[in-house]
Amino acid sequence: MINKLLIGSVSYSVEYTDPVLSNNKDDLLWGEIATGQQLIKINSSLGPDVQRITLLHEIIHGMLLHYGLSNHKEEVPELLGYALDTFLMTNPEFVKMYIRSSQKDRDPREDSSR
Repeated sequence: MINKLLIGSVSYSVEYTDPVLSNNKDDLLWGEIATGQQLIKINSSLGPDVQRITLLHEIIHGMLLHYGLSNHKEEVPELLGYALDTFLMTNPEFVKMYIRSSQKDRDPREDSSR
């Protein structure tokens, strides 16, 4: 499980916690992001697949907020979370290629044509 990550230039701690009540007090949250505290909480009672998708959902909330889209509907991270999770999980070769190419771009010693 991941305990730290960056969203933009902001470092976030990730905690796996007991369920938290939602703002309307009627149901339990699967996760939440507190940007001011640089903290993402994930409900530890969820299964591993649901925790992974929930973390991605909260990361998307963080990205939207970090890049100035604070007035977004809940459906946006919900849809993008499931869509990205499905894409990443069903295309592991893309993920490997993407990581390799980004590492190559960061290290000019690997590309002598630059």
